[in-house]
Amino acid sequence: MISIKTNCSRLAEMRIRQGLTRNDLATKIGITRSFMATIEKGTTKPGPATAKKIVEALNVPYDCIFSIVEGG
Repeated sequence: MISIKTNCSRLAEMRIRQGLTRNDLATKIGITRSFMATIEKGTTKPGPATAKKIVEALNVPYDCIFSIVEGG
């Protein structure tokens, strides 16, 4: 099984650096603010499509925020 690990502090840092609120980023990628908050806090793991949308919206490399973990 493969899962996605989120570097939560890096995600928040990249979002804030770009002057985006959680709501701004969530709206930009088509999810709710509360779902964005759970991803950023590490209580929810995003699916591959959502992770891809996040890095594209922030214009950062995938491995800047996410990593693939096998067996997780």
